[in-house]
Amino acid sequence: MRQIFTLFKISMPILITLCVLGGVAILLAIFFAVMLLHKKSYFAAAANLRESYKELNNQLTSFCKTNLTRLETLGKHSQTLQNTYDERKKQYDEIYQRKDRTILNSLNSIDELLKDKDFRQVREIERDVEADIQAYARTISSFSADLSTLLQEDTDIHSSAVAVKSKLRQIREFYQGHSMELKGLEDSFEIILQDADNAIEKFNELADCTKYDEAKEVLKELDGILTATVSIMDQLPLLQASVTTVLPNKLDELMNTYQEMLENQYVVEYLDVERKVSDMRHELDLLRSKLAFLDISGVKDEIDALQTEITDINAAFEQERQAKENFLHSQSYLDESTYSIESSYSRHINNIRKLQSVYLLDQKYVDQMYALKSDVESIGFLKRDLDSYLDTSNRKPYTIIMKKLSEMKSEVTKTNRTMSDYQSYLNSLKETIDQVFSGLQECFVNLSVRRQKVRLLGVETYRVSTKPKFDRFFDTICEIAKMLEVFPLNVPEIDAKFRSFQSDCKYFLSDIDQNLEYAEGAEQGIVYGNFYRIEFNDCDSMLRSAENDYQSGNFKQSFEIVSKVLATWSKLKPVEE
Repeated sequence: MRQIFTLFKISMPILITLCVLGGVAILLAIFFAVMLLHKKSYFAAAANLRESYKELNNQLTSFCKTNLTRLETLGKHSQTLQNTYDERKKQYDEIYQRKDRTILNSLNSIDELLKDKDFRQVREIERDVEADIQAYARTISSFSADLSTLLQEDTDIHSSAVAVKSKLRQIREFYQGHSMELKGLEDSFEIILQDADNAIEKFNELADCTKYDEAKEVLKELDGILTATVSIMDQLPLLQASVTTVLPNKLDELMNTYQEMLENQYVVEYLDVERKVSDMRHELDLLRSKLAFLDISGVKDEIDALQTEITDINAAFEQERQAKENFLHSQSYLDESTYSIESSYSRHINNIRKLQSVYLLDQKYVDQMYALKSDVESIGFLKRDLDSYLDTSNRKPYTIIMKKLSEMKSEVTKTNRTMSDYQSYLNSLKETIDQVFSGLQECFVNLSVRRQKVRLLGVETYRVSTKPKFDRFFDTICEIAKMLEVFPLNVPEIDAKFRSFQSDCKYFLSDIDQNLEYAEGAEQGIVYGNFYRIEFNDCDSMLRSAENDYQSGNFKQSFEIVSKVLATWSKLKPVEE
């Protein structure tokens, strides 16, 4: 511990010395840094002043001098402006020679002093130069504003020409970019562009001569032409292509199709294609002439009309092709349908009297058949017309042939429908009579079977009560059977009487079957009930009542009493097997 203290005591003066030296070094560094920054501030201030001067000098020698030169040009055509120019030129020279040069010389002096490190003198000159620059800036601003005011009208008129020149440039670029699509319109565009260049040149001459009103008129007229051109130029390529390429090609295709139709034996002369194509070509010539002068008024509508006419003719060609195809598929229909109609009609007419001897026919159907004669004759006329149309010496378009064939089909359909209705009516008469006959047989058998069952039942009371109804139904069968022997048969009357009879008969037979079923059930019940009647007095009494009802023909009531007996006493004493 003592050794460490001794060592620290010996090294203490050395540490103090080092600290002092370090502090001195730091102070010196700070001093030199401050001096360096102070020196740089002089250079920075000088640089800022020179930059401010350059901006003002550039405004004077560029903007102001340009306006002064423009004023000089205008002054050649106006004494007033010439005098104004002389005054402003003198003012410019004074500003440039006195103020601008003075500031420049001062800045150069500052640079020399900085080289000599005479910073005190530099500070004094910098303050003076800064004040001079501020005054110089005010002078430049005032002089510049004065020149702008003097040239305001000239500036305005040249500004108004910017939009017009932009339209001219737009038209020129469009024309150059679409030269192929606008082929045929070169002369009109060249005239417009050349006239526009001449108008711009004339405008500049008038503006330079301060003839502003005349310059405005030139510019206004030019703007009208260019605006009209710009408004239509986007439509021109399509319109020009339509009248020079698209439609002429379509007309060539149309004529080729027309020749093919003629070669294939189509009758298409009625479409007057050659004349229509010739007229359309002439119309295209007129449209091309119109577009050559950049006149598009009504052109699109005319093009659309031509397109529509071409489409209509092509559609007519397609209709002829389709009509021919339909005709070839329907050709056999002509002879077959006519022969079938005539033979069917003849058969029906010849059979009417024979049928009238068998059936009392509805006069409506008879009249319809006789009236159908005119329709059959009409079909014959249409057939002869079609035969004449197909004659090579008098060939007609397939569309007309198919129209006539369609008329014939319509007549055939109507006639067939009438004869079909008539045949259905005849069939219904026969079917009705057959149904009545078979129905009478069925009813007779059913009534006979039921009457025999009633007799076999052995209940005289019930047999006697049903006998009048059986007799009446058998009598009705005889009446209807006699009606079937009287000719001509009045089918509606026979059918009405039979249906009324059949309905009543079915109800009567159903009632008989139900009573027979009750009778069978009551009889069986009485037999089973006899097992209980000896032992139970009440049972015997009820069975006697059931037997009385049974003998009276009241089978349903008898069955209900027996059912009650069996349901009551079978629980008390089951029947022994």
